Amino acid sequence: MITRKIARNGMRGRKRASALLILVLGCTFLFITAAILLETSMKETKLRQREQLYGAWQAAYFRADAAVRERLLSEPEISETAVS
Repeated sequence: MITRKIARNGMRGRKRASALLILVLGCTFLFITAAILLETSMKETKLRQREQLYGAWQAAYFRADAAVRERLLSEPEISETAVS
């Protein structure tokens, strides 16, 4: 409580330094917020562009049995498969 009063009185006595401190803290908050938003937006944009370019799946083959899976794996263009 006493420390807060001392700090408040010190800031009242130095109006120019107090205004500069508040300005710097405000700009810091704005720049950090903008950087976080920009970085998040860039990640999301990169993900969407990659999905548009390559698709979420390279190929999907429904109702396939083990023989079809083996034939697909024998193709040189197919490097891996997944079963869901």
